[in-house]
Amino acid sequence: MQNIVILDNQPLAIKFFNEFIEETFPKMFKLHPCASVESFFNLSNDLNITLVISELKLYQQNSFEPEYTFEIIKMCKSKSIPCLIYSNSPNPNYISRCIQMGARGIVLKISDLNHLATGIENLIKGEKYLCNNAKQNISFERMEKEKINQPIITKRQIEIFHLKCKGYSDIQISDALNIEICSVRKHRKIAREKNDCNNDELIQRINFWHPTY
Repeated sequence: MQNIVILDNQPLAIKFFNEFIEETFPKMFKLHPCASVESFFNLSNDLNITLVISELKLYQQNSFEPEYTFEIIKMCKSKSIPCLIYSNSPNPNYISRCIQMGARGIVLKISDLNHLATGIENLIKGEKYLCNNAKQNISFERMEKEKINQPIITKRQIEIFHLKCKGYSDIQISDALNIEICSVRKHRKIAREKNDCNNDELIQRINFWHPTY
């Protein structure tokens, strides 16, 4: 039997995948739930893993942060293990980021379960897969052509630009982050100069690499 790792810390999600895999691919795969990057890393050193399925959850309390999923994708890529993202968000920024970092497939939870089955089959065969709902936002072909450079930026500067995108004034940003107005303006100026780009381009790069929701 081939080994599939499920990256999730929710019992109901593990139960769903166990039942789905058993019903759709009877006696083909053995599932190995992992609840942390560390446990996955250790398992990947001891086991021949065929596929990793990682959920991308964005709004539920105590669910995985996006950066957690991105770390899993990078680890899978370094170990040449195909990674399928099963996401509850159609946000094209997240989809693009996952693909660029090395995810081989994206299936949105609003899609029919046939897409999940097809995604698993395709990745096992060494192919990519993007469900129809995700294709409405972005395609692998577009991603291969897009070159969006990762910005050189601090966590504080990311926070400032995210608030700016939401329509916050410099005064409102200073109040929200409890910093001086001059510091807000200085952070923005430094970020633009360091990345050698105008405000609009920098916002595009930040929203791609560090999307908000």
